[in-house]
Amino acid sequence: MLRGRRLRPWLLLAVLAGACGGSTENSGGDPIEVVGKPGEIAFPDLEMGAPADLSLLGPEERNLIEEADSRAESLRTRPVRLLLPPGSEVRLELVRHGFPIGVAIEVGKFQSQADLQWYSELASRYFNFAVLESDAKWSVTGPEPGVRDYSASESVLAWGQRWDLDVKGHVLLWGNEPPLSSSGIPEWLRDRYPLEDLTAAEQDALRGLVEHHIRDSLQHFAERIPIWDITNETLQPLTQWFIDRLGTDITNDAFQFARESDPDATLVMNEWITEIFTGIGGPTAAQVRDRLVELLEAGVPIDVVGIQAQFTPAIAHIRPDADVSERTPLDVYQRALDTIAEAGLPIHVTEINVFTPEDPRVRAAHLEGAMRLWWGHPSVAQIGFWSLWNGVSGKRDYDVGLYDDEKRITPMGKAAMHLLNDRWRTRTNTIVADDGVVSVRAAAGDYLVQWTTGGQTHWASFEVAMADAPLDIRLSTRSTLSP
Repeated sequence: MLRGRRLRPWLLLAVLAGACGGSTENSGGDPIEVVGKPGEIAFPDLEMGAPADLSLLGPEERNLIEEADSRAESLRTRPVRLLLPPGSEVRLELVRHGFPIGVAIEVGKFQSQADLQWYSELASRYFNFAVLESDAKWSVTGPEPGVRDYSASESVLAWGQRWDLDVKGHVLLWGNEPPLSSSGIPEWLRDRYPLEDLTAAEQDALRGLVEHHIRDSLQHFAERIPIWDITNETLQPLTQWFIDRLGTDITNDAFQFARESDPDATLVMNEWITEIFTGIGGPTAAQVRDRLVELLEAGVPIDVVGIQAQFTPAIAHIRPDADVSERTPLDVYQRALDTIAEAGLPIHVTEINVFTPEDPRVRAAHLEGAMRLWWGHPSVAQIGFWSLWNGVSGKRDYDVGLYDDEKRITPMGKAAMHLLNDRWRTRTNTIVADDGVVSVRAAAGDYLVQWTTGGQTHWASFEVAMADAPLDIRLSTRSTLSP
């Protein structure tokens, strides 16, 4: 998850009823006891999706996906043994991933409460965090000189609290100008500093405004927003508004302002690379790696590198009729991902949108292949989708949603749900052997377990944290722990 972790409603009920909730870790190698509550529990009915046709990808792409799959078991699961009386019937299921998998949200985009309710239920059921899509950008939080307005972001935080989703902040310093997507620069700021050649006094004043914006944002949301995209696309030639006026050191300053304002926050440098965002000039993966290394050696407090996964010709972000016939081969992408990882930072895969090609079957294969590369990559620590529902997507014209305008799951959505809820979801339904042990490789996350022994059925919930060490859990119907 992100920082603070809330219990989902059924987990809370489990704790109040006396079943074990929360994280489980072995102490000195002894089994952890999980005490069950009498009766049966309803397991969530999850969308299982369907695998994409990976034969639509090239042979080198498929080879790399298989290699990633071979790494994934040790990266994303740990050995877990359930200890029960022989002959017991047991059902175990992962019901929420512990690995951070998120979606973007902008509450103001929804045209009806029914649409928001549907989206919220979907997001809460399948994901564990949400990204502030636009509501934390400076143009929103600082619409007029001297004004700080966090009402839009606060509505998302309230929404996240209601739906048990942590919130990630995006983005505090983004030097883009219209018509490039939704501008991160307030109009009044562009009007005040229209020229790049500023006097020393003007530079000091602009830097002071940047500092106030970043510090005020971090302090306002301290302990509530644990992860922030501090900068966005600092190496992209078309998004240099701040750097053109203040120099490259403004990147260094932005991270220092953020660290001082909320020392506990995780700070992300979010970038695009030409290996993914094709057609308009920009940094290569090697250039992003080199810049990261330079900043880290200079002591800039960057915790994570975010790499946008908008598999698209960049012109599609300017007009709705761009040619999307070509796609980035996943072997090219894998090499880029490995290059970024050489900087030594965890990688957040951000803003996942697949525009190319037009054939929805190939898009689905591309998304599934990319997700399996991320799942099997040791540096990838988080993934975030940008278009759960096409109906509120900023790129709606390109049908990028996991669910379409009519709320029907798309081929890409089926591929994603197949991985999240089938291929990557630990579950077993079995009879306990004579040795009294059920062994599984368990992905991190929240679990429900139900077992029947001697005609009596019990259930419990617990969390498995990611670790290398095996985890032994003794399922019991009466606590043997000391008071």
